[in-house]
Amino acid sequence: MIVGRCIAQKLLTCTAVVLLAACGQSADNTAIDDAAAVPAQQLPDWSGWWIEAEGGSGSWGEFRNADLYLPEARRLVEAGAAAYCVPTRFNGAGHGGGFSHVEFLLMPQRLTITNGDGLLRRIPIDGRPLRENPEPTNGGTSVGKWEGDTLIIETIGLHPDTTFPSASRPNGWLIGEDVHVLERLWLNEHDQLVVETELTAPQLLKTPHNFTIVYQLQPGLIYRDQTYAR
Repeated sequence: MIVGRCIAQKLLTCTAVVLLAACGQSADNTAIDDAAAVPAQQLPDWSGWWIEAEGGSGSWGEFRNADLYLPEARRLVEAGAAAYCVPTRFNGAGHGGGFSHVEFLLMPQRLTITNGDGLLRRIPIDGRPLRENPEPTNGGTSVGKWEGDTLIIETIGLHPDTTFPSASRPNGWLIGEDVHVLERLWLNEHDQLVVETELTAPQLLKTPHNFTIVYQLQPGLIYRDQTYAR
């Protein structure tokens, strides 16, 4: 009886896949450019956990400058209005929030970024184009490509009710719709990971805002849910 049920479920799954393919509704049917993938032995070494270091320009104090924001957003900033909590999400303002460790998992066709708060971004770097009008997700929809030793990442599809500048916290305000994030990641001469970002949030910011975050590797650190051991 159990075997028969399993077979029936597999048949239903296969039928659904065939129908989706016939209707052009596959989960991701974007063409992949194999030539755009960098061989593993040529990738820069980003392994390990990182934390923000001195040298960047994207401090949280900067983002609390009321002059950056449109009138309604400025009113909320000056009033210190609190927005409701939302799941851990990417809001374009950074990965670690100035207090949380960040991990960059770099592979030939994908970069995965996570942090101690549970942020998760899966970024294909295999040459595919950015999808138009994607459904909002916690990490957004991103694609990346290499320009020399610099990885360029473009992100859209962020949840408009994500809080800013601290994502997923009750002491922020809402980032709004049509957010666009352009990031440039590269290792400097000190083996620090530099992330230069241009953040466009037309319902929040007066103009696109550029800032830089510098990450310092923490050698030997084993991260364990906000506690760690060496």
